[in-house]
Amino acid sequence: DGISGLIVALYCDHVEAVKVFIDAVLKSDFQDTDKVALLSAIMPDGGSGLHIALENGHAEMVKVFIDAVLKSDLKSTDKVALLSVRRDGGVFVLQEALENGHAEAVKVFIDAVYKSRLYVLYKLTLLQDKNGNLISQ
Repeated sequence: DGISGLIVALYCDHVEAVKVFIDAVLKSDFQDTDKVALLSAIMPDGGSGLHIALENGHAEMVKVFIDAVLKSDLKSTDKVALLSVRRDGGVFVLQEALENGHAEAVKVFIDAVYKSRLYVLYKLTLLQDKNGNLISQ
């Protein structure tokens, strides 16, 4: 069906399984491009597994995913790429949680971005809606 196991685990809120998978991928000797591809878990509509977790309000899952990405040895551009995937039509990952009223998932995402060591420009990129407007806390 074209859906990865990671997407299903993020959808079903299988936190421990996702932790194990992310840890294994990040510790592997794969090229960074392969790590990003595996962790992106891109869906047929262009969205990512992170979209699914945010869309369903899985705050702990969102925290696990974002923290692992931000604390990894990946380049900042790869981290931003993993956290800023947009669905067809430009729907940004955070917009899913906002539209569905998942306040805790929104807070987890925004707090992680604010506290990260990413450059301000990257942080701003992660906190934009589909029209390029900043989402404020």
